[in-house]
Amino acid sequence: MKNIIETIKNNILFGMIISIIIVIVVTVQVFDFMLTNQQDDEIDKLSSFITYSINNSVGAEDLIQSYLIQILESTTYQIEAEIGNRDLSNFTLEDLEDIKERYKLSGVALFKKEDEDIIIEKSTSEHEVGLSTKTWGFWHEAFSQLLDDEEVSIGRGISIGKFWAGPRSLAYGQDGYYIFTYYKIENQPYLLNIYVDDMNAFGLVKKNDPNKLVKQMIQETDFIDEIAVINVDAWNNRFLQENRSKLQDFTVEYGRYTSFTAEDTYYLNKVNQLIDESKIKKEVVYEGQKYTKIYKKLKDDQVAIFLVNNINKALVKRQIIWIILSGLILICVLGFSMVFIYTKKYTDLLKIERNRLKIAEEYRHTVQILPSIVLRIKKNKNEFIVKHCEGKGLSELGINRYKAQNSLLEDVLPKSYYEIVTQGINHALEGQEHSFEYAYKGKVYENKVQPIIDKDEIDEIIIFANDITRLRKSENRAKYLAYHDSLTGLPNRLYLKEKVESLIEDKSNKFIVCFIDLDGFKYINDTSGHDIGDELLIQVSRRISQLANENDFLARIGGDEFAFIFMDIENESEIKEKVKKLTNLIGMPYTIVGREYKVTSSIGISRFPEDADSYIELIKKADLAMYKVKDNGKDGFNIFSEK
Repeated sequence: MKNIIETIKNNILFGMIISIIIVIVVTVQVFDFMLTNQQDDEIDKLSSFITYSINNSVGAEDLIQSYLIQILESTTYQIEAEIGNRDLSNFTLEDLEDIKERYKLSGVALFKKEDEDIIIEKSTSEHEVGLSTKTWGFWHEAFSQLLDDEEVSIGRGISIGKFWAGPRSLAYGQDGYYIFTYYKIENQPYLLNIYVDDMNAFGLVKKNDPNKLVKQMIQETDFIDEIAVINVDAWNNRFLQENRSKLQDFTVEYGRYTSFTAEDTYYLNKVNQLIDESKIKKEVVYEGQKYTKIYKKLKDDQVAIFLVNNINKALVKRQIIWIILSGLILICVLGFSMVFIYTKKYTDLLKIERNRLKIAEEYRHTVQILPSIVLRIKKNKNEFIVKHCEGKGLSELGINRYKAQNSLLEDVLPKSYYEIVTQGINHALEGQEHSFEYAYKGKVYENKVQPIIDKDEIDEIIIFANDITRLRKSENRAKYLAYHDSLTGLPNRLYLKEKVESLIEDKSNKFIVCFIDLDGFKYINDTSGHDIGDELLIQVSRRISQLANENDFLARIGGDEFAFIFMDIENESEIKEKVKKLTNLIGMPYTIVGREYKVTSSIGISRFPEDADSYIELIKKADLAMYKVKDNGKDGFNIFSEK
């Protein structure tokens, strides 16, 4: 009996040992599987968020930089109009500082060619004065082309005639990135350089910079040592031409990557050829430690590499085995430990998720650069079916996203919108992208229609629409300010120049240019104050506007100077009749704040085509004729004569 009991005890003990071993093996395998799946899910989330960050960061920077360059271009032309015929060699630092302050610029400089070099002759940044640009690479080449009155053709930056904006870059001797623009001033050997700090414009984008997000992801996870976004095409080219140690300088677009191996090229290209969101896992030994490399495809030629350390997984396995082998007494402790460790992993995951949601909330504020409307459609015979639609702009077009699903596109979109969209769809069906703008109820949308190609066949068509109403209003406002005087609302000198040049192009036009200078205005402005002087200029502009018919043109070209273009005047007697009315009208008293003021005018007149056939000569000769009136006692007019 005793032997039987001993045998039973031994069998129970043996069974318990076998059970413990089975529990250990099964538990370790299950836990390893769960931890691996958890890591895979986290890798997928991080990959999606990195792609999201890259797309929005690049799109925002391009849009903002394009808008800044448009504003700087308009500002450049306005500065040129103000400079007029002044000799820039006589410009002082105070002149440049005045331009900088009035136009809210970060800096202003003048570049000039000197022998075989191009130097910074004058600048609001003292340390720049006298700098040579000979070693500035393509920048120096661009300066040379502009100074030779040529359009910049180096393929870098943005070139518009004699205006060129370089790539966003660091300023010499200053912190931060800047947008630098350059313009060849007409009839002068100088480049006008104005630039602005992009910190405010790009601040929100930089806040969510992909490099910053990658660094944060590494800090928030305890199993990822490195994350890098690789440009596979650049990797292949540089690997053939350079030492492997230099690869990071050219191929790592975001993050960092130091654990190079000979197999990286093979797996990068292999995963890049797979369908979207695919990945390849490879166990490697790096510096004596076991790691898992995960190659995750993002888009196009972009692949993310995650270097996952296996230290935590191995440590967890050893802890589980040690706890179970300590005996049946510690089985409860083992279960508690498993729950604790498993919970801790999910706590870390929830922490990362909270941070991700926080960053996503910050991205909500940049929603203006994301598509307002996204439509995915599929062709069915001769009809187009809406397969998917989303975006905050749907309600503005009166579209219900749920009712629109699987409906005819013609029934979903407003009629005018549908007619334009179908033109883009026809281009997409031929494999071409098509862009257009559409205005609807005070909103302006920028649309892009592009095909979705699967196995060389056009499977579906996707339509993106962005609300660019604010951008267009800002552009129109900037254009208006560039061409009009802010006090009187009249066209300015730049507008006058373009108007006269357009009239000259049509050889059939005949017109006169009246250069008007107010006599006695300076005395009133100095003794009564600038507010009275400003109101007087406004009343003068309104009064003389009464003489202009639909073909005539009136502009304020600076201070108390105006220019009046009278069209289709046939003879000298008609000129005198018109200008006499003008002088009489200006000379009538003005009542401002209950007080009467009086000014007269000195008017010089030049004729096209009799006196000159260019804008500069017409203005110059009208100016000379005006000064003859000044010399003869003011208050009158004079027609230009060579005598």
